[in-house]
Amino acid sequence: MTLFDHYRLYVTDLKTARAFYDPILLLLGYKVTYEAEGTIVYHSNDTSVKDAFVVSTAKEGRVIAPQHISFAAPSVDVVKAFHTTALGLGAKDYGAPGPRPEYAPDYYAAFVTDFDGNNVEFTTHV
Repeated sequence: MTLFDHYRLYVTDLKTARAFYDPILLLLGYKVTYEAEGTIVYHSNDTSVKDAFVVSTAKEGRVIAPQHISFAAPSVDVVKAFHTTALGLGAKDYGAPGPRPEYAPDYYAAFVTDFDGNNVEFTTHV
């Protein structure tokens, strides 16, 4: 059982968000499965409708507060690929790939901030 059915992230510009999230989520096997005006939905390659990551344009006047999102990566190599890919897409470095023993003895992660200031992390446990 998963903890969340879906998670929605509000962004200022959907085109910019898609250019960023398409390639990094593909590293985890997620691709766009649904699009509507102002919204894109990502799912894994399986047929489950759960575990959706939803990106939507914030409605006019809505204040967007930066979020922290940690995606579960299957390996150290995927964490490293995320960091390299994200930086190549214009994200800002917020923590190079490496062990984070202050979180847990087996915690390995990398962090970037996206165009809206969201702290995006890929994590694995080794």
